[in-house]
Amino acid sequence: MGDIFFSIIIPVYRVERYLHECVDSVLAQSFRDFEVILVDDGSPDRCPGICDAYAENDSRVRVIHKENGGLSDARNAGVRQARGEYLMFLDSDDYWDDPDALKKIHLEITGSGAGADIVIFQAKLLYPDGSMIPDSGRFPAEFNAMDPEEALRFMSGKGLLIGSACSKVIKRSFFLANDLFFKVGLKSEDIDWIIRAADCLPRYLYADQYFYIYRKGRSESITANVDAQYLSQFADMLEGFAGEYHFANETTRECLLSLVAYEYIILAAKTANLADGRKRKQLLGRIKKLRHILDYDMHPKVRRIRKMQRIIGFAPVVFLLGFYLKHRKR
Repeated sequence: MGDIFFSIIIPVYRVERYLHECVDSVLAQSFRDFEVILVDDGSPDRCPGICDAYAENDSRVRVIHKENGGLSDARNAGVRQARGEYLMFLDSDDYWDDPDALKKIHLEITGSGAGADIVIFQAKLLYPDGSMIPDSGRFPAEFNAMDPEEALRFMSGKGLLIGSACSKVIKRSFFLANDLFFKVGLKSEDIDWIIRAADCLPRYLYADQYFYIYRKGRSESITANVDAQYLSQFADMLEGFAGEYHFANETTRECLLSLVAYEYIILAAKTANLADGRKRKQLLGRIKKLRHILDYDMHPKVRRIRKMQRIIGFAPVVFLLGFYLKHRKR
């Protein structure tokens, strides 16, 4: 057990415009038993100095300065230095909008959620026009009484297994015992991470809290800069899970390949909008060969796409997915 309750790990790179709002939203928490680990990932702007200033003014803040290694490497560096019983991740261009967020999560964990390995909470998506919407649906009250396999099957069937590590509280001992460090160099690190974490059949707790504010449409973000290399790497990851990866049992295999199938749909949609025609054709060829993954259709959206693909074929479905992705609210 750690000597404090929460370790909040914040990787920092080229975010001086947003960093104060991010860190201040944590330091303003009414619950005080936490540490903040700011991981300066070789940021070339004013961020290193801003991080140091926070550490000088608040004993709960620690700073790690390191060479640039990417988001996964920065998170891993923070985990290795963490002392909290539970880990939380916060991207430095995002923030929390509830000063009682940690207090509420602490009450959930120490009450009915005692023993939970992963606590799931919610996020709100903040768009450039200032509008804000919930990221996903609520869980029913009976979810917290489910055993790990029941919980995983429920989330898979309702499309509620969300990849983001930032919407989870993870018991540090569970993280370390299962070697859940993020894969360095992998841009879709959260998808890989949640599949590996869920395959360990953690004990889940759902906390009905929407306090994480995730900025959408920021031009500098990783998700806003999708190119052929990113999509090819994404395809590699999905092929690995659909191929040689050894799941813990048949339940986790079925449920998590359904998540892979959902991510496959996203991959197809993004590839359809790739500007480079030659690379787009090459990637779509790879994706078409993997379309058998749609047979794992526990996810409701996968079921719909699978039916469409049977009726009108692969190419029209991919075109429609790309059109939808291009014109939906960003």
